[in-house]
Amino acid sequence: MVLASVISFQRIVRSVLLVVGTILVALAGVVQSANSYSIPVAGRNVSLPPADAEVSIIEAEAVELVAPPIESKFDSFYANLPFTETNEVIAVYAENAFALDVFQQPENTPGYIEPRLGTATEFEYASRFDNIGILAHNYLSGYDFFKLSEGSVVTVVYGDGSTAKYQVNEIKQYQALSPDSLYSNFVDLHSGKQLTSSQLFAEVYTGDHHLTLQTCIEHDGEDSWGRHFIIATPID
Repeated sequence: MVLASVISFQRIVRSVLLVVGTILVALAGVVQSANSYSIPVAGRNVSLPPADAEVSIIEAEAVELVAPPIESKFDSFYANLPFTETNEVIAVYAENAFALDVFQQPENTPGYIEPRLGTATEFEYASRFDNIGILAHNYLSGYDFFKLSEGSVVTVVYGDGSTAKYQVNEIKQYQALSPDSLYSNFVDLHSGKQLTSSQLFAEVYTGDHHLTLQTCIEHDGEDSWGRHFIIATPID
C-alpha cells in the first residue's frame, strides 16, 4: 500500500514538472520575441514555399524564344502600377536591374516574404523606425539585388503615385550562423565581427532615414547561408 502511494506521488510530481517546463519554454519564446528584432530569411528554406512554376514547351519554326526583357523605361513600368491612394510602398525600380511590385507583410509576420517572381515585400519592422526595408528571396526577385552597386539609383513608388529616389552608398554582407533562424547570430564578412540579430537589425534598419534592400547569400548549396544588404540614402 505504501509502495503504491509512493509510485502515485512520483507520477504526480513528474506530471507537474512537465507542465511547468512547458510553461517556461513558452514564456522564453515570448520574452525572446518581445526583446529581439528578427532578420528575415530570404533563401529557399522558408515556411511558405514558392508557387509552383508552370513549364511548357513550345515548338515553332523560325521563331527564336527569348525571355522578355526587363522594363527599360521607368515611365512604362509606372503607368501599369496598381495605385492604392495610400502612403504604402507599392513598387521599387532600378534601371537595368529590376522593376518589382511591393506587397505588405501580414500582421505579426515579420519573416514573411512574397513567394512570387517579380515581387518584393516591405519589412514592417523597418517602417517602425521611419526607414524602408524591401525583402525578396534570392532564388526569385532578390537575385537581381546583386546587380546593384555603389552609386546605383533605386526609385520607390507609393500608393498615392508619389516617388522617391535613393542612391546606394553601402553594401553589407554577413554569414548567418543559424541559416534558417530569424534570430541567428551573424558574422560580418568584412570585419569578422559577430552580431546578434538585434544588433544587425540596428545596423541596417535603424538610424537616419534610408532604404535597405535585403536578400540571402547562397553558398555551398545553402540558400540562406548569409544575408546581403544594400543601403541607399535619399537623393535630394
